Amino acid sequence: MNARRKSALLIIGTLIAGIAIGVLATNFVVNRRLERMRDMASRSGFNQSVIEAIGPSSDAQREEIEAIINDTHRAMDGLRRDWRRGARAASDSMRSSLNAILTPAQRENLDNWYSRFQRRSRRDSDNDRRNRRENDGHRGNPDSANQSPKGGPPPPPPGN
Repeated sequence: MNARRKSALLIIGTLIAGIAIGVLATNFVVNRRLERMRDMASRSGFNQSVIEAIGPSSDAQREEIEAIINDTHRAMDGLRRDWRRGARAASDSMRSSLNAILTPAQRENLDNWYSRFQRRSRRDSDNDRRNRRENDGHRGNPDSANQSPKGGPPPPPPGN
């Protein structure tokens, strides 16, 4: 091989190696970010993130912080339930009002649409609940908000 061909192959090889390294590094960084986002989506991941941001000065303060966070989670769960009930009532009211002015064929179309919508909503809701349980690292255990993502008690605060 002549020197010119060797130089071209060396440049192409370096370019290919650079692209491969760039793809691998980007993949690594993106996967770490996605993992952090998934952790934040779980109750225990969110709790841990808030606690780390605050940096409790003692175990007692950490426990107080956790209690406040858990009380807030319970309040937000209640708000979600109340919102669902209100949204369902508003939807039922709309359906009744529409039925009063629709022809029988239009009512049937609306009924079919509602059936499809409810099936889809139920499926999405079931998937959301399943994902939340998996992300929270528990299967319906209300005390799991006080546990680490892998189960058991939360880890001690940094530096204690």
